[in-house]
Amino acid sequence: MQSLKNEMKLLGRNRIDSAGQLSWYKDAVTAQMEVLTEKRQSLRYKARKTTDETALAEIKTEISGLSEQIGTLRRDVKLCGSITARSAVMKEKIRQAAAIRAKEQPQKIQRKEPKEYESFRRRR
Repeated sequence: MQSLKNEMKLLGRNRIDSAGQLSWYKDAVTAQMEVLTEKRQSLRYKARKTTDETALAEIKTEISGLSEQIGTLRRDVKLCGSITARSAVMKEKIRQAAAIRAKEQPQKIQRKEPKEYESFRRRR
């Protein structure tokens, strides 16, 4: 239930209505995550070279903030994947239900064949 709740929050927060929008969002988040990862890596290189303790503390704080943002984006990408998988399963279940309904429907709607004398009854 928690994963469904998180998926619905993601869809509602980003106003995603279709699979195309979900795919676009996932691609955008992945690209943003790559940019932040590169920035974090460059800060790590900078931290190795820095000898000033004050500057090092600021860099580590910035790295920590970037790591939190990247973690949030990773969770969103994971949710996008689970939404895509769940929607594929749901489409298949809906298709199967429609096929079953189509098979049962002709049996339920069995109408009487008009008999020759019914037309005389209606005239009266």
